[in-house]
Amino acid sequence: MLYKSKVEYMSGEGVYTMNHILGCSHGCLYPCYAFTSAKRYGQVDSYAEWCRPVAVGNALALLERDLSAKRKEPVERVHLCFTTDPFMYQKDDLCELTLQCIELINSYGVPVTTLTKGMYPFEWDPDLLIFKGHPDNEYGITFTTVSEAFRKDWEPHAAPWYERFAACELMHLRGVKTWASLEPFPALSRRGTDPTDKELSDDPLSALQAVLANCVHMDRVVFGRWNYNPTMPSDVDDVKEWYAMAAERVRKWGETFGVETIIKNGTEDDPKGRQNAKKSRETALKRTSEKSGRKSLFERGKRGAEAAARILEK
Repeated sequence: MLYKSKVEYMSGEGVYTMNHILGCSHGCLYPCYAFTSAKRYGQVDSYAEWCRPVAVGNALALLERDLSAKRKEPVERVHLCFTTDPFMYQKDDLCELTLQCIELINSYGVPVTTLTKGMYPFEWDPDLLIFKGHPDNEYGITFTTVSEAFRKDWEPHAAPWYERFAACELMHLRGVKTWASLEPFPALSRRGTDPTDKELSDDPLSALQAVLANCVHMDRVVFGRWNYNPTMPSDVDDVKEWYAMAAERVRKWGETFGVETIIKNGTEDDPKGRQNAKKSRETALKRTSEKSGRKSLFERGKRGAEAAARILEK
């Protein structure tokens, strides 16, 4: 069940990942690397089958076997997940299995990092007794747009962006470490994500800036380019130049707000610019007190506030 990943921000010593589900109901159309890989190796036959996820048989027993095994490189952190989603939107049975996996991992004194386009099941764990089973657990969301029209085109069955954001904000307010994966991020201006809205800016970095504006409470932001698709949506003249400018914008934003930033390898052309963890966690912690006095971010946007209120009511 546990294996070593080559993804640079989750590949350190003692860091393992796991995928306790085959498939993903979100049906992302980037295309999804996990789907293309599963199809190549005969794990699924079609996109439709991929979108009908199933739990790995005996997942908890396999996980406990791996956690209890003696290793040359002991397990110090587990990431959920790279080829599926731990909190699939409106998939209660799979979310329940994920919570059981987190409880089991934490019982061995090992923290988890999660990444989702779905929603944490607050209705089952309103006080986060499960997710706060280890002080170093981290909750992450994939966050690539503030346009619901764009999200529906490319992540058709995932949670709306503002619900993901609201869940992450609530985690932060309750003392959980949070992060965002801005990947795959399209080389688009904000007007490019919604050409029907004439009031949106056509500044080439405006879509990126709109996403970053919602991430100032997070502990870490990972930025990566759009891959695997030769017909990537874009309204900029030079895609390579855009990613170089965008990576630098992310770094400067991280320095300003004391947020750790990681630019994924291959996002920009300059090898010298591939510096992961530009700002250390120590710097981020120094800014914590400054952030705590700001107005809650979900109060800034009506949809985000409504989503957060619905979660709190459950």
